[in-house]
Amino acid sequence: MKVSLLVNNYNYAPFVGRAIESALAQDHRDCEVIVVDDGSTDDSWRVIQSFGSDVRAERQENSGQGAAYNKLWALAHGDYVLFLDADDCLDRNAISAALEAFDEDTASVQFKLRLMDERGEILPGAIPYLMHDGYVTPMLRRFVHYAGPPGSGNVYAARAIARAFPLDAPFWRRGADTIPFVAAAFSGRITALRRELGSYRLHRRALRTAGIFGNIDTTYRATVEAAERRRNGSLAMLRHGYGINLPGPFLPPPSEVRTRALSWRLDREHHPFPDTRSGLLRMQIEALRHWPGFGRVERLTLLSWMLLVVTLPEAWVRKIAATNTSGAAKAWVRRLFSGAATQSSSANS
Repeated sequence: MKVSLLVNNYNYAPFVGRAIESALAQDHRDCEVIVVDDGSTDDSWRVIQSFGSDVRAERQENSGQGAAYNKLWALAHGDYVLFLDADDCLDRNAISAALEAFDEDTASVQFKLRLMDERGEILPGAIPYLMHDGYVTPMLRRFVHYAGPPGSGNVYAARAIARAFPLDAPFWRRGADTIPFVAAAFSGRITALRRELGSYRLHRRALRTAGIFGNIDTTYRATVEAAERRRNGSLAMLRHGYGINLPGPFLPPPSEVRTRALSWRLDREHHPFPDTRSGLLRMQIEALRHWPGFGRVERLTLLSWMLLVVTLPEAWVRKIAATNTSGAAKAWVRRLFSGAATQSSSANS
């Protein structure tokens, strides 16, 4: 079973070498490593060339992630593919563990990614908090999304995503990993390995403090607008590549509603939607009701977090914002109510 490990790079000279090394080190021996450099202006190309004939490498003029994905896909010969971000890395057994989970009806196998900082130091936690598996098309028909890892945590059967290519490169200058993630779900079963088989690099600590997770968007508005754009682009891909028309209306996933609430509270002037306090609460109630995987206590805890965000004074909300992930939100609310219960107990003793 041949596997194509596809690395797209732009100005990640300090990191791309480790990504390539982790791809070359896989214990599944029938792997090819292909790298496309998207017109980097740093020392990336020298780093990539240092691997010589061990990798197949090409450069393109800076055209964005979608164009890099298209070139990588055209160069790949594998029965299975993984799109590895140039700042992430894989454990040595990532591919072999994923391949063991494939059968003829499996479209993709996903695994968790531990968090690391810019220096490669391991941070607490892993992503994603929640993973959906099985036949997840009902989720896509309601949310145009399902819970899973970023691009580096997905091994796809090439046949399952072939109709999604070529991508609309100008539209997908960023966020191109959305397309195979969505496309695979309409081609078979999603299998989730709920263990860490790679590492995901977080670059901006200040953004995490503000409750913005990831390495691209720097404002609440940009984050929620990017999610809306990915949703619209996914719908277009399904229409044109798969002949599937999802009519909607669609719910945003619970994590998106949380960020939307932070945008409405902390940057109302630039908030892109005509939201209200009650509307956001209703939206989160519906999202949590239809988003599988959360237990009753988890749903109540996340809804409590939302209630606090839309009602507390702004100074408090800014402190709460840093907990804008499912696991962190739950832990924060537990600590808050635990502290309140302790104070009440002391006062009554």
